[in-house]
Amino acid sequence: MKRHTISPAAFALVAIVAGACVVLASCGGSSSGASTTGPSTSGPPLTIVLPASQMTSGTTIQASAMLGSSAATNVAWSSSDALVAAVNAAGVITGTRAGIATITAVSGNSTGTTTVQVNAGPPAVLSYYQGEGQIAPAGSFLADPLCTLVKDAAGNLIIGVAVTYTVATGGGIIREPLSPKTDARGVAVSGGFSLGPTPGVQTVIATSGTAPPLVFHETAQ
Repeated sequence: MKRHTISPAAFALVAIVAGACVVLASCGGSSSGASTTGPSTSGPPLTIVLPASQMTSGTTIQASAMLGSSAATNVAWSSSDALVAAVNAAGVITGTRAGIATITAVSGNSTGTTTVQVNAGPPAVLSYYQGEGQIAPAGSFLADPLCTLVKDAAGNLIIGVAVTYTVATGGGIIREPLSPKTDARGVAVSGGFSLGPTPGVQTVIATSGTAPPLVFHETAQ
């Protein structure tokens, strides 16, 4: 039986041809489903450091960007919603409207993101929601309770803050609760109010924190 041998040069040629076939088979339309991912163009991970993930409307916090253990340089800052939380070129975040915003930092080819939650600030504005200007016989209960809407300086509704109702003139009586907390609407609903015995305008004062008081005017006939 005669044996055939392949010279080293011929073997190399076969290998090259086989390799070319593999390459050709992988280009567009291969049924193997294999994919190739090129080298990543992103840089090392960038981390945004905040003193806290929540802040109060009307306040500021300083964000910083880190590449590993070193501070990132030439950082570009942006916010997904500047009406909630705006960030300037120095990384200072200012909270305004209640909500959540995503803060992004870019340094070279590295990008990092984080979220910040803005909560309503302290009471700043009290306004009528319901119950102002009612008219009823002296000594009777008003049809509607006294309802106060509470907002912070940025116009955010404040939930869970107490509003205290105090009779100022007319000798009327307010039933409990005298200091109800605002509900999901930002409204504090008083107990029923009974007008005093004297005809004329009677007043009740609503107060909450350092916000200017709100005066309800009810008329007894």
